[in-house]
Amino acid sequence: MAEAAITIKGLWKKYRRYASVSDGIKEVLHPLRKKYHREFWALKDVSFDVKKGEAVGIIGRNGSGKSTLLQILCGVLQPTRGEVGVRGRIAALLELGAGFSPEFTGRENIYMNGALTGFTKEQIDAKFDEIAGFAEIGDFIDQPVRTYSSGMFVRLAFACAINVAPDILIVDEALAVGDKAFQLKCSRKIEELRAGGITLLFVSHDAYSVKNLCDRALWMNEGKAFAFGDSIEVVDKYSDFANSFSSRAASQADADAYREIDPASRAEGKLPEITGVKILDKSGAASSKINMFEDLNILVEYEVLEEAGPLAVGFSIFDSSKNYIFATNTQLIDKDID
Repeated sequence: MAEAAITIKGLWKKYRRYASVSDGIKEVLHPLRKKYHREFWALKDVSFDVKKGEAVGIIGRNGSGKSTLLQILCGVLQPTRGEVGVRGRIAALLELGAGFSPEFTGRENIYMNGALTGFTKEQIDAKFDEIAGFAEIGDFIDQPVRTYSSGMFVRLAFACAINVAPDILIVDEALAVGDKAFQLKCSRKIEELRAGGITLLFVSHDAYSVKNLCDRALWMNEGKAFAFGDSIEVVDKYSDFANSFSSRAASQADADAYREIDPASRAEGKLPEITGVKILDKSGAASSKINMFEDLNILVEYEVLEEAGPLAVGFSIFDSSKNYIFATNTQLIDKDID
């Protein structure tokens, strides 16, 4: 059996939630140590292991505990209780900005990041051109990173993370900010590192990437390790759950909207009706096939027989294997309906 690179046993993480800043102050100063907070458990008895050279994807809805788990692994947070074992040098790409000083230039941050990882100045000198070349930010390398766009920032952060010879690479959705060409470049680099035997912990909402990059997957739900196993099986289970959740939410939204319509209109069958849907490619032509990373427009034609209050149009996107990818509606994206 391969040696474990990461071992997690019975991990719990508790936060204190205060209704206001003053409640926190009152709790500290109260002579009888009265509690003014509510307890929130971000992680609840999580246990799993990652073998050396293995790629594990972590999936789950927002707020399920994924980022908290990674921050504990990287030493940014301390667990409330439980055991964490890490064997090897970690390079982590967590939320945008973690570990960088906004007042330092890109060059200075490269040296600082390298020093924190345990490299000498001479070692960073030898790697500097490779890091700067991968980041592709040109003369901005000598500008303060507070002047960078989010895309430039993540380019530099990823370039630093992958060029410090890590044993374990942790990536938490940060690549979603980069442009499509850079995302593809990063994916290829991750595949190259995987082939070289690196251990990968990868958080993403992209089911396709988790299935293709990862050997196993951990499904986090409400702070718990809900399922852990073969990446394809776990992602398919999660996709079914997400589809079901999305359908229930959409049905509830439809029911709420239906209740707001005048009963007389419902009786007469005067609800708005969708009469056609078209997918338009980047040139504006109707198409049944859109390539990856291409822009698209969704044209929805509808008929309103009688004014029925505010309207919203929602849609879901699935891949060719019917895996749920994304859903939204015109209210969420603040798009008015003509």
